[in-house]
Amino acid sequence: MKNLLITADDFGMCQIVDQAILDLIELGMITTTNVITNMETLKNSALLKEKYPRISVGIHWNVSTGKPTCRPEKVSTLLNENGDFYDGDRFKRRISKGLIQPAQLREEMIRQYELFREYCGEADYWNVHENTVLCRKAYRIFSDVAGELGIRRTRNYQRVYLDLEVLHGLRRAREMLVRRYMDLWYGQVIKRRFSMPEGRIIAFGEKSKTNLPKLMDALQHSPKQNIELVVHPSTGGSHPLFGDMNTQRLKEYEFFKDPNTIEALQKSFHLIGFHDLDEGDE
Repeated sequence: MKNLLITADDFGMCQIVDQAILDLIELGMITTTNVITNMETLKNSALLKEKYPRISVGIHWNVSTGKPTCRPEKVSTLLNENGDFYDGDRFKRRISKGLIQPAQLREEMIRQYELFREYCGEADYWNVHENTVLCRKAYRIFSDVAGELGIRRTRNYQRVYLDLEVLHGLRRAREMLVRRYMDLWYGQVIKRRFSMPEGRIIAFGEKSKTNLPKLMDALQHSPKQNIELVVHPSTGGSHPLFGDMNTQRLKEYEFFKDPNTIEALQKSFHLIGFHDLDEGDE
């Protein structure tokens, strides 16, 4: 039987996200969640390991949305004129051009981890909000800090496609290059340092992740034995930074609490967390 990690990103973002994640943990659908430390409901994370010791809890480093946890003058190259983090695309462009000081990024990461540890203890794994880690210069800093902090597990961006057929022409050609790059980078380099699942589900269409037959087919026909499925649920509503949560996030919440989804996934896969993976070697 294959192993499936079902990860809910963004715990600590706001109450409607936290409640959705907690509901799905109670139903046995979420096996791992990660905490975003610069948002409004960070304190909710204190109950995760205490009440749900079977799940993995990781840090979701965030340097692309909202305010820093450090004083602004200490991390000025990470911030725009309003004192907010640059968005993910601008962050990657700026760090690639040398416009972000590595020492400032490290300082913000360490401060975020101090906050995480205050509420959750040591992290079972790490990843990064909005995938800003997918840039060589950024990855080196994130991975070095994670290693120094003793966090030996992370997310793997190698592909398990849910709906590759929706891509055509240049988009499909570009995705084939991305897949090859991820296979080389994560499959041959990063796995030497960190323990990871063998890949994660990638969906290009909004409805694909909540299509049970399609999801089951992708998981069952993949040659990979340890796969991560990443979800972003909410109970509805909106957020000033993240917008409307009544569409895709609500759909994911409703899909993963559906008894048919629960039965299919729990019967067909061994649901595990990151703590069930071997720790990587530094």
